[in-house]
Amino acid sequence: MYHPSMHTVTVNIDTYGKDKEFGYKVCVDGAYLLAGAGWTITKRTSHYRFVTPPTGVTGGRVIALVLDVPSDEEIFRLAENYAGSTTPEIGTIGKWPYRYIPSHSVRIGYTDIDFETGKHLATTTTDRPEHATLYVGLMTMWAVHVGWNADGKSFIRYRSTHVEQTQPNLFGQPIETPKPAFEPGYIAFEGTEVLALHLKRERDKAIVDRKKQLALEATGALACEACGFDFFRAYGEAGKGLIDCHHRKPISTLMEGEPTHLEDLALVCCNCHRVIHRTTPPIAVEELKRVLSTK
Repeated sequence: MYHPSMHTVTVNIDTYGKDKEFGYKVCVDGAYLLAGAGWTITKRTSHYRFVTPPTGVTGGRVIALVLDVPSDEEIFRLAENYAGSTTPEIGTIGKWPYRYIPSHSVRIGYTDIDFETGKHLATTTTDRPEHATLYVGLMTMWAVHVGWNADGKSFIRYRSTHVEQTQPNLFGQPIETPKPAFEPGYIAFEGTEVLALHLKRERDKAIVDRKKQLALEATGALACEACGFDFFRAYGEAGKGLIDCHHRKPISTLMEGEPTHLEDLALVCCNCHRVIHRTTPPIAVEELKRVLSTK
C-alpha cells in the first residue's frame, strides 16, 4: 500500500466556551480533527460543534494537536495529476481532504437602483476569471493551496502551517462577546441628507494592486506587516484579497506629480491602519510592530 510522505505540525484549535452538558464549543473543522484524535462530538449546530475529551485528556481555551501533514513534495506530486485538467475532483491525501477546482469564470451582476423611487434600473454583468487551484487540508486549521504558472509548473499559492492567534485574542486575551450596551429611552434621529463638497486627492489603484501581487508571490498571503493578521486565513473566501494599503508618506503631504514607489507602501489590516493614523505624524509601521511584539 502506498503511504504519502508526511511531517508533523502543531495545530491550535480555539474553543469558544464550555457547556456543562456538552463540553467545549469549537469550529466544524476543529471538531473534525479532534474526533480523529479520540474526542467525542456531543452536539452539532449550524456553525459549531461541542466536543468532550477522551479519558485522561484535558481541554482549555486553546487545544493543541500534533498532526501528520503531507510534505510539499507529496503535495506537488499530487498536483501533477491535475495540471491542465478541466474536471473538478475531491479526495484525500493521508487523512486530509483535498479538492481540485479547474479554472473557471464567476459572473457577477450589478444592478443600479433609483434611490428616490426604489426602481431597479440597468443591470450589468462582468466575468471574473478564477485560476485552477488544488486545495489541500482544512482552511481554518492546516491548509496548502497550489496553483500553476503559465508553464504548467505548480507552486504554493497559500500556506497555513497552524492556526495563529487572530486579532480578537492576539495578546492572549479570552474571546468574550460583550453584552449589548443601551440606555432605555435614549434615541437619535439619523439619515438626514446633507450636501457636502470635498477636495479629493487621487490614488493610483494599479500600484496598490502591484504591491499586493508582489506580497502574494513572495509569501503566498496578504498579511498585515504590523500584526501578521491574514483576512483570508481568518475568514476564508470572504476575506480573500482583503488588506489595507498604507502610504508611509501621507497622501495629504504629496506634491502634485510626486511619484509613489512600492517601498512607500505597506500592507496593513484595518485595525492597525486606524491606529497608525491616530497620531500626527502617523505611527511608523515598524514601531507599531515593535510595540505589538512586546505584548
